[in-house]
Amino acid sequence: MSINGRYFNQLSGVTIKRVATAFPDGMQLVSNTAIHELLYGSDWEKTFADKNYDPDFIKNTLGYESRYWSHVPGTPIVKTELTAADLMVKAAQKVIRESNILTDTIDMVISVTVTSPFYTNSTGTYVAGKLGLSCPAMEIKTGCASVIYAMVLAAQFIRSGARNVLITAGETPTKVTGNEGNLIYAVGDAGAALILSKANEHSGIGAAFLGADGTYSGVMGSQGLLPPNQDDLNHHAYDMKMSKETEQIIQQAWQEIPQLLYQGSGLTKNDIDYLVPHQVNKKILDYAIASSDIPRENTVDVIKDYANCGSVGVLLALDAAYQQWEIIQNKKLMLLAVGGGISYGGLILNV
Repeated sequence: MSINGRYFNQLSGVTIKRVATAFPDGMQLVSNTAIHELLYGSDWEKTFADKNYDPDFIKNTLGYESRYWSHVPGTPIVKTELTAADLMVKAAQKVIRESNILTDTIDMVISVTVTSPFYTNSTGTYVAGKLGLSCPAMEIKTGCASVIYAMVLAAQFIRSGARNVLITAGETPTKVTGNEGNLIYAVGDAGAALILSKANEHSGIGAAFLGADGTYSGVMGSQGLLPPNQDDLNHHAYDMKMSKETEQIIQQAWQEIPQLLYQGSGLTKNDIDYLVPHQVNKKILDYAIASSDIPRENTVDVIKDYANCGSVGVLLALDAAYQQWEIIQNKKLMLLAVGGGISYGGLILNV
């Protein structure tokens, strides 16, 4: 069985002007050791020894070493805590400042998140309002692939006349994660933003693939229904969960998307300079490297620093790549992401 989707060709004439990231203010990076202590108490080392647990299991198997938290998973949420939308605003302010563009030249805002603090309102309009923008704004929710979807949509807006499109992503998965099992080690809170702008025809998205399979929508992510109801609350249905049923289709998506991009664009692995995958875990990163056949040394990996930050992950990796501008300038990057829904996507970016 092959994955479902649609191929998009030659969304050129756009460029990434700037990428920026944001993290909870005043929060220290949370180490694996700190989580050991949170779950098992100050005497966690004895507990691990008694149960023959490996204290480095998370680091060695999943790649996580630290992450930012705005909230302690499994504890009551405080209304004054930082939200995903707040992290978007923080990243957006930074990217606008660093790109030196006038805010009245931003013609569209696209925000993405799976942990929105709003029941009905769009985080896109919230961000635009906080920035004092008077342009159209929207929110996209396609799981961890949301940024890929947003970039393809933004490129089409620019090809239709928009000057600059602001994309923001923000996630606080700590608020929808319990304190049982290994998932607590996986989640990190972060925000990121990028500005796509009009450019010459040699830069932009050379190829893109977007897809989804709604038959798996009930077995990945938070299963609680909105508005919140007591039965779902009692059964912790709003906590983020991952089912083994999705493992096969997720692995298949990671394996097939690079090949679909190669086939549709006429490019080969030798044409791609760097791989920029969504930062899920070490195991998924291995899938992406194997299926794209791009060397590990040419793959952006920030998993150990931030853990899994949901839809923000691919932008954290892209920001790390753009920090090395002298290296990636005039290169081709392959971006990949698979997330809840399930939704998936990839694109080849001509820098």
